[in-house]
Amino acid sequence: MGLRSASRHVRQDPDRRRHRKRSGAGETFSVTGYLSDGDAMAGIRGRHSCGTEVEERATITIGADGRRSPLARAVRAQAYNEVPALLCYYFSYWSGVESEQFELYTRTAERRVIFSFKTEDDLYAIFVGAPIEELPAFQHNPEAAFLASLDLVPDFSERVRAGRRAERFYGATAVMGMIDRDAFFSPENLQRVMAGAGSVGRG
Repeated sequence: MGLRSASRHVRQDPDRRRHRKRSGAGETFSVTGYLSDGDAMAGIRGRHSCGTEVEERATITIGADGRRSPLARAVRAQAYNEVPALLCYYFSYWSGVESEQFELYTRTAERRVIFSFKTEDDLYAIFVGAPIEELPAFQHNPEAAFLASLDLVPDFSERVRAGRRAERFYGATAVMGMIDRDAFFSPENLQRVMAGAGSVGRG
């Protein structure tokens, strides 16, 4: 698959900061609304971090704003081929873990998928995927449910427990469903999902 590492997007790299400073780009820009021309989308309304409000008009407006897209709601985009979520993911970052660049474990009987990969600052991102019906257990006690899942892979669990968790647990609970429940937990499908995700970040 060629996955080597993934950034947490906690900090901007120096080259990007220098480029933004030279170009005069603001640090943040928030879209506050959309412009319409009859039934057509005509652009956006937004605010710079300095407080300046602007309107930008365009022939085509693209909303690369995630699965809960405000733009999709604004244009009343019709959903199709919807499948209820079948699983949830919980993850965090550890230091001091003896690990490969990428490790993947599936436990079909227990309906678990576990994977880890190296990220910045010598940390390892560790993910556990579980059936959506087990989400309440993770929400009630993320650490207990997470470590119990790791214990399904004793050697990996031992190495993780020898390290130190560097951040809190994060949950991804609105994961798109798959039509074939049994196929989702296969390594081939997981690798396709990871390849499409590119990198995993907090921001």
